[in-house]
This record gives sequence, structure tokens and C-alpha cells, in this order.
Amino acid sequence: MRDAFTRELGYGPRKVVKVVDGRELGIWRGWGWFIIPEWNITIAAPPKCGSSSLKQFFYMHEMNSVRMIEHNEVNRNSNVFFVVRNPEDRFASLWKSKCRDNAPILDKRVYGMSPNELVKHIIDGNSDVHWTPQIKILGNIEAKLIPLEKLNEWWANRGYGDLGRFNKTEGDVELGADILEWIKEHYAEDHALYKKALDLF
Repeated sequence: MRDAFTRELGYGPRKVVKVVDGRELGIWRGWGWFIIPEWNITIAAPPKCGSSSLKQFFYMHEMNSVRMIEHNEVNRNSNVFFVVRNPEDRFASLWKSKCRDNAPILDKRVYGMSPNELVKHIIDGNSDVHWTPQIKILGNIEAKLIPLEKLNEWWANRGYGDLGRFNKTEGDVELGADILEWIKEHYAEDHALYKKALDLF
């Protein structure tokens, strides 16, 4: 039976095998929450907020004990961290990756959509974790916040090594004033979360 959080997002557990340069990246499930037992930390990087870089790091360093977990599996006795991204940048990355470049996503209807069409698709009630507000993925979990642009620095300062940037979307997209206003309203709590992350970092 799905938990309430999963029902709200509109999808259940899944397993994904990602192949990079002919190599299997690993089997992952959940919505961006990782538990790293050897470091006693739990960290969440929502889609389009550095999750691919984390997966690549775990794969390259053969960290086989790392698990991608459900929201309700977060170990609150571990050190919990949450990566936050500027909502405008996250939306732009989402559009470039999934609509322009047709990168894998469950909802393939977004392939080829313009930014305006993507906004309408979301307004119409279509659910996918790639545009789910970050605040919903965080839920009621108490976590230390990390701005995405500081993630590599934070990672290195803790002695974990060079995280790098994997699966970065290239190029620019100009979002119109109407889209920027919609992002400001729709992701208002994400804006507040991001500002808090910058202030506390």
C-alpha cells in the first residue's frame, strides 16, 4: 500500500536502470532521497537538483551500500541534508532536458513541448517528480539545506572527494515574463526554501 506522500505525488515505487557510456549506472528507486550508511547521512537531491551527479559519484566509487529510499524511510537519527535549487533554474533545466532534448521521463507527452506548453501541462494537473515542488519532496523532514550551487563545495569540504557535475543540460532558454510570474507563484514555497538555504549556508 502506498504511503500518503506517494499518493499525493501521483505515482508509486519504481526501479530504474540507467546506462551511461555502455555501463549500468545502477538500480534506483524513490524520489531523490539517498541513505549513505558508511557516512551516517541521508541526503535528498530532487530531480534537476543534482541527483544525477550523486548517482554517478556512488557508481564510480562503488558505494554499493547506498540506497535510494522513499520519503517515509528517511532515518531521522542520521544527519539529514536537502539540496535546494532556484525554481527558475530548475524549470529551465527541466524544459531543456525533458522537452527539448527528450531525455527519459515517465510522462513522454512533454517531448517537444514549448515552455508555455509545459506550464499548461503542469497546470492541467499532470504529475511527475521532475516538476513536483521541492518543498513537497522535503515534506516534514528536518534537514540541513544546501543550495545546489554550493553542493560541490560542501561535498569536498566534508572530505568526500570531487562530486563533479553529471548530466548538466547545456544551452540557454529565455522564459517569458508570464512564465517567470507563474514560477514565482507556483513555486513560492520553493523560493522561500531556496532563500533560506542561501541565508543559512
